[in-house]
This record gives sequence, C-alpha cells and structure tokens, in this order.
Amino acid sequence: MVRSLVLSASIFEAMEKTVVGLWEHSLGCAAIANVIARRLSINDPEEISTAALLHDIGKVVIRENLAEEAAVLDEAILGENISLYAAEQRILKINHTQVGQRLCRHWNLPDRLAEPIAYHHEPQKSANHYVSTAIVHVADVLVRARGFGFGGDKWVPALDHNAWAALTLREDDLPGLIAEAEEVLVELRGFSFEIQTLGEKCPPAIES
Repeated sequence: MVRSLVLSASIFEAMEKTVVGLWEHSLGCAAIANVIARRLSINDPEEISTAALLHDIGKVVIRENLAEEAAVLDEAILGENISLYAAEQRILKINHTQVGQRLCRHWNLPDRLAEPIAYHHEPQKSANHYVSTAIVHVADVLVRARGFGFGGDKWVPALDHNAWAALTLREDDLPGLIAEAEEVLVELRGFSFEIQTLGEKCPPAIES
C-alpha cells in the first residue's frame, strides 16, 4: 500500500507537468476501476485503482522523453483522424502500453499491476490477472465515453465484450454503474480544479 501511494504521488507530479487532461483521465480511470472492483467485492480494490492510475504511464514517458516525436503523433491524430494508439504503432513502432510494460519491469512491479498496464487495450492477452485487466479496460472505455479528462485523442475504444462478461455484471447493471461513476467523476472534476487552482497560486520555488 505504501509503495502504491509513493508511485501514485510520483505519477501525479509527472502528469501534472505533462498534460492536465491526461492526469484527469488517469485519475478518473482509477476512481471508476475502484467503483467496479468494490461492486465485484475484489479483495484489494485499491491495488486495481493503482493499476488504473498508472495504465497510461507510457504516454507520460513518451511525452517527457520524445517531445519531437510526441508533436508528430499529435499532428497525425488531428490530421489523419486516427487514434493515438494507431499513431504510436505506425510512427514510433512501439505503443504506450509496451512502454508502460517495460517501465513496470524496470520498477520491478508485480504482474498484478503490470498486466493491466500492458494489456488494457487488449485484455485477452492478460494471462494471469484477466479480471483486473478487464476492470481497467472497462474503466478506460467508460471514462473516455464520458469525456472526462483527455487520454491523448477523442477516440472511444470499443468495449471488449469478453472483458465485460468476465466482470459477471449483467446488462441491466450498466445504468447503475454509470450513474455511480458519474457521481465520482463530478467530485473528481471539482478536486482537479482545486488542485490546479492551488498550483497556480503557489509561489515559484526559490533556487539555492
């Protein structure tokens, strides 16, 4: 739990420096993943929330370290009307999920965190933690569909029906889940605004 909090704090800082919209998107995914995990009575919903918070960490790494390439990606997304995922594959020959997976290995994160990060766009590839990966996948789709934050493009990924089925939720559970998610996102929007406002009011750091 302590390690998760330290990682979360580090990622918050990196995302705030990179793109506020991406920070909000990841925060929203973490909150919705927590809602789903609690509905399913998962033993450690906070761990799944951490995986959801970190699911797009590869995007942060790309933007922080490949600024010129990131600009080319943005141009392709807008000019060719393609998803960020597709643009990454074509231009970089690697995508943010693969970058995230490599970072997980570098950090020696357990598979229960690494698999949802690596396979949230392709949950069927998750060999050992499929339910956790499915939760992060569904949370990502719901947050994108709601338009909360900005995941790098305006595309809403198709919901993987097998991932949805793995959550053992019925179709008539969806309205209630969305309603609960909406409440959480409204609260998060206020929280995000407060954080940004505080950041703007903070005096610049004094260099020694």
